Amino acid sequence: MMKTMVGIFRSLTDAEAALEDLRANTFSQDQFLLLTPQTLSTGPLTEKGPAPEPPGACGANAGQVSGAITGFASGILGGALVGLAIPGIGPILTIGALALGGSFGAVVGGVVGNNVQLSADSVVSPEERFIYEYVLRQGAQVLIIQPTDDQRAEMAHNILIRHGAEDSVQAREQWWQQLKTNEASAYTNPAVPFSIIEARYRQGFEAALDARLRGKTPEEKEAFLAQYHSTVAQDEAFRQGFSRGESYYTALVERGDPRRSTAFAAIENPSPSS
Repeated sequence: MMKTMVGIFRSLTDAEAALEDLRANTFSQDQFLLLTPQTLSTGPLTEKGPAPEPPGACGANAGQVSGAITGFASGILGGALVGLAIPGIGPILTIGALALGGSFGAVVGGVVGNNVQLSADSVVSPEERFIYEYVLRQGAQVLIIQPTDDQRAEMAHNILIRHGAEDSVQAREQWWQQLKTNEASAYTNPAVPFSIIEARYRQGFEAALDARLRGKTPEEKEAFLAQYHSTVAQDEAFRQGFSRGESYYTALVERGDPRRSTAFAAIENPSPSS
């Protein structure tokens, strides 16, 4: 199967331009999917402070933004738009026929954690789903493309680059940098500087966010760690990071849509005592 391509956009205008470019290059609706929050920020949220209810993109309110997106989908894609409510993220709009089924129909669940069962050879890595969830909480758009061959893959890659898409590596590093200071304070072994064990701590934190662990029992989690992280699973720093990562994800799900709560700071930047 051709590898799925994913681009992250911080601007709705850029995401729309990329969609138009895909259509102009004869990518069909069942080859792409755009995920976008219904409520968009005028700028990226930080992971460190309360998030007041923001205005929409370009100063518009949420209703105006949703209307603009709906109009765009209707005009460009013939109305291929579906709404989802995703735990820990909030209301999401999906644009593109991928949201409606077909050979790529499970991608919606694969990317944002909806209750869709995925096969073992999912086109979206379960280790990366939390990053796409993160950028959606930030008000960004996620564009998923499934090219049919290598030539089309190169074309899709060029379209993403041309319109300023980020990749998951860039977003992942931004996410961690916004959490890093607080997590250094949370680390409880003063004998070893956080800078020395940061890589293992972060590995544990991210392991806890792996989508394959969602809804699993403690015993199942331990079996998972033994299988996929056997070389570090018993490391103290890894374990502390894993515990913090579990608390982080639990708080996100329990609090609901962070954009509608001033508790956002406590979710994305949990206190060292939690």
